[in-house]
Amino acid sequence: MSYNSVGTILKRGAKVVVDVPPPFPTSQFHLGHCLQYGIIINKIDLLRALGNVVHYQIGFDVNGVPISIAAKKQLGAEKHNRQKVISKCEQITRDNIRGMLKSFHRLGYDTSSYYTTRDSDFRSLLSDYTRDLCERRPDVFRPGHRLSRYCVSCATFVSKSEVQKRDIRVKSYYIKFPVEGLPDVQIWTTRPELMGSAVAMAYNPSDVRFKKYKNQSVFSKFTGTNIPFVESSSVNPEAGTGIQFVASFGSESDQRIVHECRLSYANHINEAGILTSGVFKDMRVEAATQLVEEYLVKFRMEYRTKMILTAKEVHSERSSCCRPVQYMMSDQVVLELSPEDKAGLIREITELPIRGENTASSNPDNFRQYSRLCTWISKYDNWCISRQYVFGNTLHTDFGDHTCDGWLDSSLTSIYLANKFSCEDIMRVQGADILTTWFFCSLVTQNYYNTLNNTRVGFTDVCFTPLVVGDDNLKMSKSKHNYRPQDLTRLTEGSADLLRLWCISYNSEKPFLKVDNNGISLLHKFLSKVENILRVNGVVVGDSPTVNTEFGTSLIHLCRMLVLDAAMAVVQSRSNPLIKIINFVNRVLSNSILRSEDKTNISSVGVCMGMIISLLSSITPDLVTRLVAQHNLEVPDLQSVVFSDRSLLDYTREELLAEIKKTMCVFASDRS
Repeated sequence: MSYNSVGTILKRGAKVVVDVPPPFPTSQFHLGHCLQYGIIINKIDLLRALGNVVHYQIGFDVNGVPISIAAKKQLGAEKHNRQKVISKCEQITRDNIRGMLKSFHRLGYDTSSYYTTRDSDFRSLLSDYTRDLCERRPDVFRPGHRLSRYCVSCATFVSKSEVQKRDIRVKSYYIKFPVEGLPDVQIWTTRPELMGSAVAMAYNPSDVRFKKYKNQSVFSKFTGTNIPFVESSSVNPEAGTGIQFVASFGSESDQRIVHECRLSYANHINEAGILTSGVFKDMRVEAATQLVEEYLVKFRMEYRTKMILTAKEVHSERSSCCRPVQYMMSDQVVLELSPEDKAGLIREITELPIRGENTASSNPDNFRQYSRLCTWISKYDNWCISRQYVFGNTLHTDFGDHTCDGWLDSSLTSIYLANKFSCEDIMRVQGADILTTWFFCSLVTQNYYNTLNNTRVGFTDVCFTPLVVGDDNLKMSKSKHNYRPQDLTRLTEGSADLLRLWCISYNSEKPFLKVDNNGISLLHKFLSKVENILRVNGVVVGDSPTVNTEFGTSLIHLCRMLVLDAAMAVVQSRSNPLIKIINFVNRVLSNSILRSEDKTNISSVGVCMGMIISLLSSITPDLVTRLVAQHNLEVPDLQSVVFSDRSLLDYTREELLAEIKKTMCVFASDRS
């Protein structure tokens, strides 16, 4: 049997542990949560219906910036009392976990037990892992005084994986500095508030325009000191005016020049977001920026301004922040990746879909995601894992204790579940929007964990769920409030069946999911059509037709193939797995009943309805329970439907689709 065959994709008899993404319990579920977790519970229930042993456990990622910020907002004036912040964080998580568990239960999850990333056994796993890494891989687990990214808004250092470069409209400045005995020198900068922490004016040694300034200096009224001219190969002669104004630190380029030229420096800003030197000392960045032109006039300096778009690194991992990060030298702990480590991770990613039964060739979206991640890893330098927020697990090291990065916490979930359920093979189902955070960190963690412990645990099968967006086409989130509560009410009224059906019925080539009134109406019509067919006299749901005809045999064969394809689509997180089933019910089964010459085939329609309802029992359990009671149905189990025709199990998906297309053409020709 081919490894990419129908049989292997559907897994039958496998032991599977699903790593359900642990949400932040900072508020209650909104529609975005429900759609994401609806996709996952459909997958879990379908895998079980196919005869697999499926384990999972609900978890909650309770550490990190979101919880701390929520607590400080509620505390107000008492937000600087560490113990009160911790107590408030604990209260918020308890309250929100209770509400979220109710939402999980309504979606169909087992909520009899759950874990959090602050549980003692989870903390023990984290402590053992980091201690072993520190002792046995000091080349990887590295403390040091290094240039780090700091988010003033979130009051913590962040890693490169949590920032993105975004174009921001700013006012740039061309400022002339007088040089004694030489022509004035003009600099260009988008960070004029840092002129109080200037340490050098740098130019490229190959740039003949500035050779005359070698060994010279310029007096700056912003610092009250002489600023030396230095030569550095890090300066781009084509950027700005060719002279780089070097502050400590406005960018990574500034740090390279300071290091290359062995310049003395002091951080321009502290962790409270206050500037530390020059005329802007004790001011916040925003206040200093507003006063720049006032000081330029006061110092009688010639300048001009120009509005431009410039790329700045922003703290993008938190959608409610997205503010530019500051750079400062600080004692932080990082995980560094050597070229060999990077090559190993890329190899791991390349092999991952082959080891897992959700092969990359069966899900083109995975190709794009893996390609994006491999490119990102190849440019990666290090991952800052020490944090400054109050509510988090402690990172114990030989060089002191730090608060642990929340992504490092949650990167252990697959290993935690593998140990809990004694299963090495984990299915990871997650959103593609956290590819370079949760997925990347998890991949790094399980790679080092397995090397240190001589094991092979972690996810071997990965499916990416679509991004859920609001009306503004941005990710649906609590901070943006870009969702309508009435949509959730409408999709879960009575039960969560309609929501679970809708979240796997989206029809889009784009990797996002958006509430669509037309799509919801289509599903209502489909469910009504199913009920109407069951009411037709003579339609009896069963395992085999009472009357065999060539038409009826083809009808059953086509339906079985469509159920197979839909089941694979759910397992593989492909878009719109039910669209062919919906079209089949609306166009083929309905027509087969309405045409008088097909009355003899009504028993075949009943067999088809049995197969379709067996599939729906894993997606709309409440509806199927009601239909069984109303119509006294004997619905076949999904295993018997899917695995009864052994010849189909050897097909690849491409061969199955070709067979479906050929059979559909027969019905189209017959109708004409």
